[in-house]
Amino acid sequence: MAIMFVWLHSCWLACGMAWGEVPTIAVDAIFPPVLSTVQPNTLKITAGRFTQDIDELIFSNPMIRGTIVAGANLAMDSEPQKQYGSFQVTVDPSVPEGYYEVWAVGRYGVSNSRTIAVVHTPVEVLPMNTDPKNPPELKQGVCYLGQTRRNDRQTLRIAIASAWPRIVVAAESLDSIAMPTMTVMDSQGRMLQQLRGNRNSPIVFTKPASHQTPSGDFLTLKLYDFLYRGGENSFFAIMVDPPDSHPLLKPSSLKSIPSIAMDGLATWPSVELKSTPGVHAMVAPAPPWETRLQIMPNQRTAAVEFTPVEGQTYECEVFSEVLDQSSDIRAIIDRPPVLPAAEQLVAIEAALKNPSPTLSDPGLQQLIQSHQARERSTGREIVAIAEDSPTSGTRAVRFSSADPIATLPPGPAGKNLRITLTDLNLQPSATAGTHVLLRVGPPIPRVHAIAFWTPDTNNPAQAKTTGAMVARGGQCAMHVSIRRSGGFTGPVAVAVESLPAGISTSPAVIAPGQTETELVFYAAEDAPAWTGAVVPIAKLTIDGKEVAIPVQATTISINASGDRGLPQGRRSKELLLRVNDRDLAPIQVRIGDGQILDVAQGASLKLPVKAVRRAGGEAKCVLRPQNLPPKSTLGEFELAPNALEASPELKVAADAPIGEYTLWFQGEITVKQSLHPESHTRVVAYRDRLQSMLADPSWSGDRPAAEKLIAETNTRIEALAKEIAPRDFPTFLTCAPVRIRIVAPPETPK
Repeated sequence: MAIMFVWLHSCWLACGMAWGEVPTIAVDAIFPPVLSTVQPNTLKITAGRFTQDIDELIFSNPMIRGTIVAGANLAMDSEPQKQYGSFQVTVDPSVPEGYYEVWAVGRYGVSNSRTIAVVHTPVEVLPMNTDPKNPPELKQGVCYLGQTRRNDRQTLRIAIASAWPRIVVAAESLDSIAMPTMTVMDSQGRMLQQLRGNRNSPIVFTKPASHQTPSGDFLTLKLYDFLYRGGENSFFAIMVDPPDSHPLLKPSSLKSIPSIAMDGLATWPSVELKSTPGVHAMVAPAPPWETRLQIMPNQRTAAVEFTPVEGQTYECEVFSEVLDQSSDIRAIIDRPPVLPAAEQLVAIEAALKNPSPTLSDPGLQQLIQSHQARERSTGREIVAIAEDSPTSGTRAVRFSSADPIATLPPGPAGKNLRITLTDLNLQPSATAGTHVLLRVGPPIPRVHAIAFWTPDTNNPAQAKTTGAMVARGGQCAMHVSIRRSGGFTGPVAVAVESLPAGISTSPAVIAPGQTETELVFYAAEDAPAWTGAVVPIAKLTIDGKEVAIPVQATTISINASGDRGLPQGRRSKELLLRVNDRDLAPIQVRIGDGQILDVAQGASLKLPVKAVRRAGGEAKCVLRPQNLPPKSTLGEFELAPNALEASPELKVAADAPIGEYTLWFQGEITVKQSLHPESHTRVVAYRDRLQSMLADPSWSGDRPAAEKLIAETNTRIEALAKEIAPRDFPTFLTCAPVRIRIVAPPETPK
């Protein structure tokens, strides 16, 4: 009994740190993050917010299944108990090795996804306190899991023979916040190499930089976090001599968000380019084509030149950062004169190798001067300088990347186009170059779109992991960002075409010049419980045809922090939503029923804002408009305490662009809610069962012991009643989306 009380109290303290937000489940760590197909797995939710009563796991592969762990019965009680947040997980042997996702489902919704890896080898957990004098020895064929400890190091040992072992350490591919650093030492304690992982690739040790042969019979490893942090969400996986196909050797299949820009690209011929003597740039055929290049530390640039088709516009796109590299590519496009013919280049090369005091051929002199001028980096006819992709996304989930994209307009005859690439991050001391994929071809209008559940914050740079829950009579929001390319500038409509009973949302329009919108999901007061995937679709018109594209699910995987900076995000398989049928939301705010409201240029429009308030939602609510149409104004306003209506006025300038727009509001309110009332309900039910036993005259148990338990339980019930009393939760809620159509003013009657 005492154990149960301690557990309830610790859960309350853990979530008490997050009283500044409306309760929505968020999972920051699970352990272990690697599951085996050859042994049972115990998986626990080890870090997060509002994780009470987690009783279900959803995996991205249905052949991975979790069952909640049963708890010991309470004293003198036959009612089965559950260890919420702890699961026995089985992985069918048919599940391929690789990366998958898991979501936790509980009282406060469905969580953000976490990455797990599935392996076909045994998995072992390393002890938290390793003895440097007698460290654990790592064996081949076993995947080991451990955690970094603050200001400390894990010490491990590996036996070696005649060949160096391959040692792999992965962390961030598993959604860990750890930045692992590994020091490799020989049996004499001499440091052989120090390696550090990054967000894109694991640590891989194959042999020391000095290439010496192994000496001694073992290696000692010192593993620690680069910033000397530790905790439940700072974990790593390590393996000795894994096969080449092992997941730890590969970046996660759940790619970075900017990599979405590569999805659905037109298939263009792949060309291999070779250097031409005397020519700085490699020569390519007329586009379209794509090619892979490498920018080397000692050269710092790579250049490609081609003869364009007269009158043709091209799009030049470079992919490097989206290939999981820490690069920052600058592309400079200029127009040099057309290359000399092959025989002329031979003559130029020969003359430059064996210069004569006087060249007798004036034509060759002119040819050499022209060629030298075209090869210089100064005095070029610059067409474009491109560095970054179009700005899109928020600082919570960033869509933009440092990869450049540029439009190359038609030019005069007799001029080539030359693309010179430089990696601004590449240092001369770097041990490897930067790989890039360069694509050049006619512009193809296209759009890519991403979505994620909107965090409860007014500062995306401080966003944290968040799940999704909508209570009956409430709302929750999904943020959608788009990236236009290929010359497309038109509007994009976003909608969800299939939702369960009791849940509704209105389509939104991302107008030209805008890149984001919010889909707000409303639950009816009688909405039934439901957990499932929400699938948004983006629609646009290209060349008179409607095109539907999927909206890629994304998630915040690592919270914003002082040492990690902005939140880290990644792609996800699905966007899951949970409808909570246990509670009524304290407040719901909306404008109309999804209809489009017309307003003429130079006129104004009163927006009919209506609120439904319930217990806990009586406080003042400040509403701030977001994503206003160009050349329109609408200030923030208040719904006074208990107020149910407001009529803010949208003013539109006479020269505002005609078109359809979607705006929404960010509401700031302090709501009162009871947190985790089930803790009280369960203890009351336990007390009632004990009392029922005592009331049964045929019960032959220990009555004094039962009476003592009842008294202790009543004391606990009183304490819990105070703990679950409604508390203030200052929060931000996205609400009241409305579609506005700006139209031309009516003509003056003649």
